[in-house]
Amino acid sequence: MRVVFLCLIAVVFVGGSIALNRSVSAQATKTRQRNAIVVLMPTGNSKATGMAYLSISDGNNSKGTSFMVARIEVNGMPTGLFATHIHEGFCPPPVGPEPDQQGPIRVDFADTVGFNLDSVTRSLVSVTVLQPSDMPTRSGGITNVTDLLDSSRNFYLNIHQRSKTDPAGIGPGLTCGRVVFQ
Repeated sequence: MRVVFLCLIAVVFVGGSIALNRSVSAQATKTRQRNAIVVLMPTGNSKATGMAYLSISDGNNSKGTSFMVARIEVNGMPTGLFATHIHEGFCPPPVGPEPDQQGPIRVDFADTVGFNLDSVTRSLVSVTVLQPSDMPTRSGGITNVTDLLDSSRNFYLNIHQRSKTDPAGIGPGLTCGRVVFQ
């Protein structure tokens, strides 16, 4: 009787261990996703406002497979060529703190002409997907989108107009918002 009882306990432990391993294994391959909703406020003399929705996904919990999807929706944009970046630091005042704490660009998005501007609302919608092979997007930029998840660092997304006189130059800032992933 005692041997049967010990055998039953062994079966329960082994069965439970197998079930636990399957559960842990399933969690290890489950996609993790972190999101940020960025409220974009006007900077300078701009009237542009909007939202950016950023999502970082990792298919198998490894840095080498992480990618980011960015959907940006802004109203009140002027016409022209725009540049969109994620910087380290804070938005310029009055959106960000005084004194000015703008930092270097860490992620470049492709320049966009007109952002599919609607002629009545002057609104734009832009969607960008950054794969691991896209990183870094510039010299000195982050090498993996998961670096944006580091809560000890501050990041912000800004959109500015390209210079009308120098196509490679940076024009005035239009809208900016702090990036915080949940």
